[in-house]
Amino acid sequence: MPKLNALQIQEFMNYFGGSQYVYGEFIPSEKDETTGKMEGRYSLVSNKLLTIEEYRDHLEGDKGLGIVPVDDKGLCRFAAIDIDIYSLDMNMYVEAIERVSFPIVPFRSKSGGLHFFTFFKSAVPATKAIDLMRKFSSLLSVDLLVKSKKKGGVEIFPKQTKTNSKNKGNFLNLPYFNFKSTKQTALRGGKELSLTEALVYIRDKLTTLDEAENFIHNLEYNDAPPCLQQIYILNPFDYMTGRNTFLFSFGIYLKKKDEDSFEQNLIDLNDYLKDPLTNTELERTVISSLKKKDYTYKCKESPCVDFCSKKLCKEREYGIGKNEGYFSSVECGQLYQYRLDQPYYEWEVRLQGQKEFVKLRFKTEEEIIRQDMFLRLCMRELHELPSKLKQIEWFSKVNAALKEIVSVSVDKDEDTSPYSLFLILVSDFLTGQVFAETREQISLHRVYFDLESQEYWFRTSDLQNYVVNTKQFKHFLPSEYHWLYRQMGCEPKTIRISPEKTIRVWSLSKKKLEDFGKITVYEKFQPDFKKYTEEDF
Repeated sequence: MPKLNALQIQEFMNYFGGSQYVYGEFIPSEKDETTGKMEGRYSLVSNKLLTIEEYRDHLEGDKGLGIVPVDDKGLCRFAAIDIDIYSLDMNMYVEAIERVSFPIVPFRSKSGGLHFFTFFKSAVPATKAIDLMRKFSSLLSVDLLVKSKKKGGVEIFPKQTKTNSKNKGNFLNLPYFNFKSTKQTALRGGKELSLTEALVYIRDKLTTLDEAENFIHNLEYNDAPPCLQQIYILNPFDYMTGRNTFLFSFGIYLKKKDEDSFEQNLIDLNDYLKDPLTNTELERTVISSLKKKDYTYKCKESPCVDFCSKKLCKEREYGIGKNEGYFSSVECGQLYQYRLDQPYYEWEVRLQGQKEFVKLRFKTEEEIIRQDMFLRLCMRELHELPSKLKQIEWFSKVNAALKEIVSVSVDKDEDTSPYSLFLILVSDFLTGQVFAETREQISLHRVYFDLESQEYWFRTSDLQNYVVNTKQFKHFLPSEYHWLYRQMGCEPKTIRISPEKTIRVWSLSKKKLEDFGKITVYEKFQPDFKKYTEEDF
């Protein structure tokens, strides 16, 4: 049997030091033969100096020792996460700590749960130690585990930031009670460590606050949704399903971050996973879909939903609330262009988890480019107000939709756009009235048809009076008529109406007037994004 020596006791005492005048004491009585748990009496000892003898008694199994980690100066030498869950296989968490090299030593607790200890090279402020352990708890997702299995949050020690005569603090039972036969051991590589092995392991894991914070800062995928980073850290697919969904969501993140290299990065990630897909399966089930268009994270599907932390996700660069989130709660589908003289657009959208898409209708390209109408229509149709994207990300999303745009032909008789209605009025004006018999009669507000050129000649004031005053069609401003004439194919002309007098008219060929009834073929919408600045946006 191993023997206990003074150097081991002193080293153990240094690592598990805390309040010097307040500690917990456990007096064993007998062992429960059914559970194997040692029965006994707990008490809080105060106003008595904690010495090396109490540590010796603990290790030898005479009296158990519980330490209040924080002292009266608000400092601590260790901090711990207490996970009182006994019905689950917790090896996944222990393996993750080792694989990712967290500055944490895991121990079996007295009651059969787990304690994750971080030991500091020198005493640190308890406030900062508590904050550090909360970050570790989140990264390992043990906070979500405890919340799902028990009421309340995960326990962090120290529980107080400072102790005094009124607030004596909460103690944590130390490991290695009766070190020769204890189950309260440190864990490493799937095995229980002896006291000597544990002391060596702790020595290797000693850290400072700066080192621990740098470790967190340098973890991979700190800009990804936290669920993806946590699943990557845990690599849990020996213990749970959802690998393909995880790969799909991770591929979405990788594509948002670097579209040119996302395929190889996803292949590398897949190779890292336990029970990975073959490269052929990965290409067929995930990569081929991601190449076609942009998707949103599978937030409501396992395993992502099991590791969801919305508040933290909104702070991540590629999380659901940041500009690169691509409206993670809103999934965009097909974009349609209806080919009228003035096209309009419909864009399919749906909330995650919904089966049916709804269509958002945009009257002009400008309404799409500036994004505000998209947000308003999402609020109206989906009862969801997504976060606004940065200009470059929105343009990227629109361009992705334009690659798959569907153009829908519309019969000219069904075209009710303002421009189409204007053409009808122009046609009525040119052909539905008594023609001028001579050029001179153009001055009498009539249209003259020139047989030689097969052209209609008219004055702009006469057409505008007919459209605006006679037909009460006031959609276009007077300044827009010059553009309208050009759009129709009209040409300005100076004609002589007498030997002494000329007038300015617009001419429109008979053939072009007849073409008003034909469908115009439009190219796909390709917005000139360069003319828009961040200020405009």
